[in-house]
Amino acid sequence: MEILDRVEAAGGRAGVEFLRRDDGTYGYRELEPDENGGWRCRDQNSSRFGDLDTARAEAAGRIEWLRRERAWPARDVAPVTVEQPASGLLRCPFCGISFALSDRDRWGGGRHLRCGQRLIVAAAP
Repeated sequence: MEILDRVEAAGGRAGVEFLRRDDGTYGYRELEPDENGGWRCRDQNSSRFGDLDTARAEAAGRIEWLRRERAWPARDVAPVTVEQPASGLLRCPFCGISFALSDRDRWGGGRHLRCGQRLIVAAAP
């Protein structure tokens, strides 16, 4: 088995590996973070597809976080530097939503998880 690619969720709470099996088929398996900062298989998914593109398309359709991240409108927009206000709430310049950096459902350590805008957070002067 050969691992061809790994995609990690923006929040770092999930991942997926794409692989080529010894029999020439392709598949994917879901990952979760381990206690050492690496990844472990959440399950030994038995998916088998004829090519890598099909495996990617199937994973994107079946794995919720991957489907959501592919649909982000700002996924490919250049990063924007924002100043962290004293209130602690950032306002996303792409979608206008305010959120706290401590909210793991809204902030993925570099991306706003609602729209996918990459943000560089600068300390207020």
